[in-house]
Amino acid sequence: MKKIFLLVSILTVIFLACEEEPEEIITQMTISNETTNFIYRDIKWNGTEFRTRRYPQSSNSITIWDNHINPGYSMTCSVKPGTGYIYFKYGTDINNLISAKTSEVIVVEKGKDYFFTFTKNTIYE
Repeated sequence: MKKIFLLVSILTVIFLACEEEPEEIITQMTISNETTNFIYRDIKWNGTEFRTRRYPQSSNSITIWDNHINPGYSMTCSVKPGTGYIYFKYGTDINNLISAKTSEVIVVEKGKDYFFTFTKNTIYE
């Protein structure tokens, strides 16, 4: 009886150890700039900084990160689900930008991609 119990215990441990981990659900957030003249930069939401890698011209160059969205462009990042305001700087002159945040809290649910678009009618605080 002890041998059967031991065998069942070992098989249980083996089967539980072999169970595959569920795949992590990736949630994407895309922010686009559909204004005609504003630049948006230093964009942050719920601890995620939106930036993209700009590849160097030569192998000796350092990697450069772009952290702005020009008119007509968008940026997509993987985010953890959560809630928060989108914080950013904006303006027409890259050297004279205004800090702001969205007027509403943005909610991103697990497994559901989220799209936010800056337009001329977007309300900031």
